[in-house]
Amino acid sequence: MQESFVVGALTSPWRVGWRRLDLISQLVARDLAQRHRGSLLGGLWSFVHPLAMLVIFTFVLTQVFHARWPGAPPTAPVPFFAVMVFCGIVVFTIFSESLTRACTVIIANANLVKRVVFPLEVLPVVSVLGALVTGAYGLAALLAVSCVVSGPPPLTVLLLPLPIVPLVLWTLGLSWLVSALGVFVRDLSYGIGIVLQALYFLSPVLYTAEQVPAWAQPIVRMNPLSVTIEGARRVLVLGQLPGWRGLGLATAAGAVVAMAGFAFFQRAKRGFADVL
Repeated sequence: MQESFVVGALTSPWRVGWRRLDLISQLVARDLAQRHRGSLLGGLWSFVHPLAMLVIFTFVLTQVFHARWPGAPPTAPVPFFAVMVFCGIVVFTIFSESLTRACTVIIANANLVKRVVFPLEVLPVVSVLGALVTGAYGLAALLAVSCVVSGPPPLTVLLLPLPIVPLVLWTLGLSWLVSALGVFVRDLSYGIGIVLQALYFLSPVLYTAEQVPAWAQPIVRMNPLSVTIEGARRVLVLGQLPGWRGLGLATAAGAVVAMAGFAFFQRAKRGFADVL
């Protein structure tokens, strides 16, 4: 009996996602359509916006600050620094957008809470997948600029899903946790905003882990975002393989966080109707 309970707890998050795949895909499509409803370019803004930001970053970092990425090869093109920074920004944006929206996703859909047949646990999943699709447009813009500047991307770009896996697991687990807490603690979004702002500067978005003082490097490397940011840079820009050990540890830890977050959400949702 106890063994079956443990097995159920370990497999529930993944079984829910598989069984509700059609519903999740419909909700993600609706969410993306609502973001640009009424605009002239529609969904193209998801590509135009990150492309414009990348051009601005390139100009400011290379022409104004004359910045150079540490350890950049001598033959690296001028926008190399901006490309490396923007790669980190896209990854962090996926994480921050997911958690920011998760804070209010249940409250925003309060009409669904009292519908017993509706699986509320899919709402945080929709937030994460929506942010992931938006991030994919950003990475597409990054690849487009990289192709223009330095030619076709390396073959290692095919390994990009690998460093993204731990990011998705961590984000899912924390989104389930935050979305449940957000129902009972309405000002949670303000606290999450402060935490995300601090995490932005504590993650290797604007720098590499090697630039951090030696005593702080283990702390930076323990940050789950570091594995994805540095892994994405390696496979997208540098043409290198991801760090397998760090990737494996981050993925295993992310799976634990995802299961814990889901279990907490399932327990907490029993009280949603009383609060809303």
